[in-house]
Amino acid sequence: MSEVAPWRWWPAWRCARSSGRLFFQVVGSFAECERNVITERTSGGRKEKARKGGYAGGRAPLGYTATRGARRLSLHEEGAAAVRRTFELAAEGGSKRGIAARLNAEGRRTAEGKEFCHVQVARILSRRDVHAGAHRYGGVAPERGEQPAILQA
Repeated sequence: MSEVAPWRWWPAWRCARSSGRLFFQVVGSFAECERNVITERTSGGRKEKARKGGYAGGRAPLGYTATRGARRLSLHEEGAAAVRRTFELAAEGGSKRGIAARLNAEGRRTAEGKEFCHVQVARILSRRDVHAGAHRYGGVAPERGEQPAILQA
């Protein structure tokens, strides 16, 4: 049997009746409930993984590489060097645009291989805890850090 959307086999005249509308509302409510259950389970599992110190998924921050199925991030040395240099330049009092210009002049690139801009520098600087090895997910702090640190805390 081929897949057919419910509204294709349900005659339009039945939707005009209150019982037809009720049917679709009930089916829609069950679908919404199931979607919410899946979301809660996924989010809960990721928060638990983060609480135990694992990497909960998503795009890896600059300086790290995420391997599918791995519990930990691994260091990407070229990106890690760019992160360290960003914090060094910030400690010297450089502006975000100035830091981006220096990183580009030194030949450093983002994870996508593009030149840095002030927004990326701001993102790096705002995530010091992440680069110190304390990765959070959904506000959940790990009990013990299992991610390698680029910066000393």
